[in-house]
Amino acid sequence: MTAAFIKDFSLSAIFSILAFGLVATTWFVTNFVPQYFDLLYFLANEQRISLLIITQAILLLIITNLLRNISDKHHFWQMLNYQSTVNFKKGIFLFAIFFCLVILEYHLMLKGAFFPNLFMIVVLFLVIFLLFYALTMKNISYQRKVAVENLELTLQEEQTYYEKAREYRHDFRSILVSLQAYLDTDNLCGAKQFLTDVLQDSAQYFDNYHFLQLTTVSNPAVKGLLLDFIARCKEKNIPVTLEINDVGQAIPIPLIDFLRCLSIVMNNALESTQSLSKPGKIQLSYYTDTKDIRFLVKNSVIKKPDITQILKKGSTSKVDHEGLGLPFIQKMSKKYSCFDFFISSTDSEFSVLLHFMLH
Repeated sequence: MTAAFIKDFSLSAIFSILAFGLVATTWFVTNFVPQYFDLLYFLANEQRISLLIITQAILLLIITNLLRNISDKHHFWQMLNYQSTVNFKKGIFLFAIFFCLVILEYHLMLKGAFFPNLFMIVVLFLVIFLLFYALTMKNISYQRKVAVENLELTLQEEQTYYEKAREYRHDFRSILVSLQAYLDTDNLCGAKQFLTDVLQDSAQYFDNYHFLQLTTVSNPAVKGLLLDFIARCKEKNIPVTLEINDVGQAIPIPLIDFLRCLSIVMNNALESTQSLSKPGKIQLSYYTDTKDIRFLVKNSVIKKPDITQILKKGSTSKVDHEGLGLPFIQKMSKKYSCFDFFISSTDSEFSVLLHFMLH
């Protein structure tokens, strides 16, 4: 069931080990410890059972809440899910460990010995610690890999734009000389046709040069995300307008959540514009200063959407979508006090503003 939900066999094995460790620890603390030290000798059997149930429930809630806070802080599951790697062999190995731990715990529980069970709990904590350490190292490695890939993409794009701009600069003097020749002979018709031909031929240079402003984006991951989005828009022949003004401020929330929020609003704009029956356009604005970070996305629409409806989980105006994007952003705005977002729409335009306060 966990493998089907998480869509990763190895992650489901890790989840099973963590759940088993939680149950085994709770059982040891609430059962073996009171029995070994005879802490509940003054209570009747029914009272002991009632106290056992209450104590187990409270302990489970405390540990579960602690694990959830750790996960929210370090983003283990989110990072692993974003990697989308299904490692079946690793999952089998982890499930083998899980199976051995369960068999060993069951055997020790039947014996009822205190110190072997204590040793078992220590082994469980050691295995869980090693798993968390491995997860942390994997997350760090993945973040570095993504940063390097985005940086390589940025450098390739910048090199391409630079080469195109240099080529056009080399031809610019020849164009002026040719135009001057038409004007010297008062051949205005020839000059107009020549200018028309030049503009058509140089359109690709101006178009690519426009996106050179992305070089001012200081964060490589953000830059790579924007470059990838522009490339996808080009493939679908959707015009994109950019306004970038980045002074290099640090992002005030975890980078993975920041990138996911940006990605959601851009993907929504792309999908919405692509579904239009007539040509539409997208406008992106990315501003940072000493006080805040603002990311604004506008896209064309043919009908004013119901904002209250699209913010509901599971609600979407697109076909074959689960409608989880904007509700996720709404959830993040409640999670981080420095983050807020604003939605507005008209009969022809839909816009989303992500606002991150720095102080």
